[in-house]
Amino acid sequence: MIPIEEFKSYGYNCVIYPVSTLRVAMKAVDGFFTDLKANGSQKGYVDKMQTRKELYELLRYTPGKEWHYPEN
Repeated sequence: MIPIEEFKSYGYNCVIYPVSTLRVAMKAVDGFFTDLKANGSQKGYVDKMQTRKELYELLRYTPGKEWHYPEN
């Protein structure tokens, strides 16, 4: 567990935490599938999901327009 400030002191300006983010995502996926199995639909999880609007805003994507990965 290295604090971000320590990475900064080493000269890093970007740390991605790939395994930590994967573990967070997989816990959410596991919770979703557990709920789906118990209840038979995704209805109980809709409020925990990212909306399409939120996803598109995050990616700076507009449906119907060519998309390029944002530089900033």
